[in-house]
Amino acid sequence: MSSYEISAPVSDFAGSVAGLNFTAGRAVAVDLGPSALAYFRRHGYTVATDDQATEPDGPPAKSAAKSAWVEFAMARGIDRAEAEGMTRDQLAETYGGTNDGPS
Repeated sequence: MSSYEISAPVSDFAGSVAGLNFTAGRAVAVDLGPSALAYFRRHGYTVATDDQATEPDGPPAKSAAKSAWVEFAMARGIDRAEAEGMTRDQLAETYGGTNDGPS
């Protein structure tokens, strides 16, 4: 299970967003799905995790499967339909394919 601390763009925000209750601009959640994570990132929230193993260290290799690039792009706030509408090379160019894979 992954635990996330979500920080709102407004530091003193108190209220509910996407089913999470925020107090003083912060909320804690367990096992948020990729859509919820993308929503928060897309809207300027900061997302931190206790389980760094679930977060990618960097972009996939340029030669990685398109599905890996779609997941990587979604983790950065793009919605699935938009990501799937791009080619692997477009995703790599847009989201930083500087990792050329094993040498």
